[in-house]
Amino acid sequence: STPNCNTMKMFVLAAASGAMAATATVCAKLAMRGGLRIDLSCLMYGVSFILSNIIMWLLFGRALAASPNAVIPMSINTCTNILISGIAGLTIFNEALTPSWLAGVALMSMGMYVLRAEDARRAEEAARASPGPNAKPAEGLSRRTIAAKDATRAGSAKRT
Repeated sequence: STPNCNTMKMFVLAAASGAMAATATVCAKLAMRGGLRIDLSCLMYGVSFILSNIIMWLLFGRALAASPNAVIPMSINTCTNILISGIAGLTIFNEALTPSWLAGVALMSMGMYVLRAEDARRAEEAARASPGPNAKPAEGLSRRTIAAKDATRAGSAKRT
């Protein structure tokens, strides 16, 4: 996969996991709308809450695997979760979206943009710093040794 393909895959998976987290929130709120009384709808929403969380964690794990770091999928997940939860609160539960809530969503979205821009800048710097496949080996080092060092460096870059 190309870096752009992985980025899109990570974004879609992280956003879908955030949507499932919001779905779990809505299910929990619907399950508890009758107080502590347990009936069929309470059980149905409770099971939906559990399934939504399981799906959310599966999607989030895949988003983390497709990302060079955990910050970006976590921020996408959180922003999507809060945005969808707010819209659900407005449409399903008739809750108000206050100016402070809207400002918080805007700030989180800007923060996500800054994180993404920083990640892209680092990737560009790493690509420029890489000697490339046609570089001559340093004295005493074989191409295999250089390739192994490059692979190690790339692996440690993915973990940061």
